[in-house]
Amino acid sequence: LSEGLLQGGLGAVTWFGDPRAAGVTTFLRAGVRGQQGSAQVVQPRGGAGFLWRGQDDGWGLQVDYAIVPLGELGLIHYATLTVRKAP
Repeated sequence: LSEGLLQGGLGAVTWFGDPRAAGVTTFLRAGVRGQQGSAQVVQPRGGAGFLWRGQDDGWGLQVDYAIVPLGELGLIHYATLTVRKAP
């Protein structure tokens, strides 16, 4: 390839509660990604989700939903299910 694709991003997550504690914790996520040569150079992103942890073993189940608007091309929706272990 004679040309490269320059890309980068910046984002933040805020948790409502302690993600290491037992029970349900929610979170919100927002960010932006820049991708030169893309259909939409600046891509805002946002998401929300929750994490449920059991009482005894520290294992948890996280559900995450995110949306990426692509201007005239429409939207991309992401849904993720993750199994997590407390550190």
